Amino acid sequence: QSTLSGVVSLGAFCLVYALCCAHAAWPVALGAGWLAFAVSTLALERLEPPFGMALGLALAVPSGLPALFPKRRWRGAPGSPHPLELPTRMLAAAALVTLVTALAHRLGPGLSGLLTPFPIATSVVAVFSHRADGADFAIPLLRALTAGLFGFVAFFMVLAVGLPALGVAAGFSAAAAAAIAGQIFALGVARRFPAST
Repeated sequence: QSTLSGVVSLGAFCLVYALCCAHAAWPVALGAGWLAFAVSTLALERLEPPFGMALGLALAVPSGLPALFPKRRWRGAPGSPHPLELPTRMLAAAALVTLVTALAHRLGPGLSGLLTPFPIATSVVAVFSHRADGADFAIPLLRALTAGLFGFVAFFMVLAVGLPALGVAAGFSAAAAAAIAGQIFALGVARRFPAST
């Protein structure tokens, strides 16, 4: 339930990073995005939304938030990655996973759930894309990521309902199937209603 609410914080990160990277370098955009995530998470911890509200907030992120992103279209060709880029991305992601996991263990289930959507891979991908190909690449990438969160929401929605009723194996299986269905839905929406750029 808390993880569903945390989708709002992930959406806040993506939107704020996109807004900042249009005019600022990646350290500023990343810091602003993480700050937006933290402020949203603290507000949600105080609110403690019940399941229905958490689900509604989570669904509002991929449904409405992409319309608020700056309108950018990437027209370039991808640059050649540096030989050390992939190992650097892996190390950055591993460091963030370690940090968030270590913190979450001490914070209890509510705040740990809110931290689950912390933008680990999203931060790494956003920064490296921003540095390599500029804001015109990073902004559509973050908009598309936000619009594609239906699968993430579907997974945790079904898991929250299914674990008590179905148990671990069946609950996770049903959640995985829901995530796949959610991603198929998101792809269908993206193809039918492509974002204006």
